[in-house]
Amino acid sequence: MTHDLLKSLRVRRPRWLFHGNDRTRRILLQSRELLFERLFSNALPRLKIEHRYFPHRNAANYSLLYLILRVITELPVRRVLELGCGQTTLLLDDLARVRDLEITTVEHDAAWAARMQKQVRHSIIQAPLTLRDVHDTPCQTYDLAPAALGGPMDLIVVDGPVSQRRRSRWGTLEYLDPLLGRDFILLFDDAERRGDQDTIEATLKHLNARGAEIACAVTRARKSQFLIAGGAFREAAYY
Repeated sequence: MTHDLLKSLRVRRPRWLFHGNDRTRRILLQSRELLFERLFSNALPRLKIEHRYFPHRNAANYSLLYLILRVITELPVRRVLELGCGQTTLLLDDLARVRDLEITTVEHDAAWAARMQKQVRHSIIQAPLTLRDVHDTPCQTYDLAPAALGGPMDLIVVDGPVSQRRRSRWGTLEYLDPLLGRDFILLFDDAERRGDQDTIEATLKHLNARGAEIACAVTRARKSQFLIAGGAFREAAYY
């Protein structure tokens, strides 16, 4: 099942589109983006959250914002780690006003971290990038030991650091054992990119090797997300 999900991301014209040219594909993905925008925007007033988000260009898109909002409002998620800050940082900060959340955001760019810090209440950790071997592979990752993040997380949002052509955000792998308990959600943004798929595939192999009970799902709109949920949080794969 997980292999089929990854394979569907890699082909130019996935089977879920059946037939059609690239223009048809763009129209369908944009239609899905509008659907997630409606679902997300309609949920905000019920939570008494002001819409202050601008999901455009390289920023988080509406399907990512929707997934985070639904996971946090429907599951007993309390501890959240966010790798890379932006629109999702604003959303997590707003959700912390209506849910009991402990948020840790990590960002490598000092200027961007300082700018975002002015807009949120929780602390943003500015951690420069360093070259380190992770799972026997050299990669650029945050100069931040997993132990400094304080133990298991319920939700990890992987949207940083900067994307690479292959083995993108590979440093995420060193956070798996220290920061994932039995019940968890891993949410990878930019899952349509080959480099991020490398990391997703390695993550799945690692989790399977340690016998984790997981369920997976792909969400597609203007950008794609790959969700891995373990233990009691596996229902998140059906959102």
